[in-house]
Amino acid sequence: MFREFPSVRQEPDSRRRWFESADLDLVVWYDADGSISGFQLIHHSPEGGRALTWRSGSGISHHVIDAGDRLLGKLSPVLVPCEAPAVPDLVARFAALAGSLDRELAEFVGSRLRAARR
Repeated sequence: MFREFPSVRQEPDSRRRWFESADLDLVVWYDADGSISGFQLIHHSPEGGRALTWRSGSGISHHVIDAGDRLLGKLSPVLVPCEAPAVPDLVARFAALAGSLDRELAEFVGSRLRAARR
């Protein structure tokens, strides 16, 4: 089940929502008019964290999350491009949790994920 973080830092002229579950995190960005401008589905694999990002105008991208762990200290995490994950697996994992989201949001994210697996 996804649970929404109640207090997420916001940027001017946009809105962000963040949901978490034991398996996936979902971050959704909205334009000032309330339309979805992007989302990021963060999932874990044996190699570490990965992120599938959809942005209006540019579509889907895939990244490994470099946690920033270094010998001399901790740096900020960054996204590093990588090969596409097993998208059908992500679609199934998301679908199992989607019932806990707003219907419109679940359908929006689900449709973009299904399109990415083609």
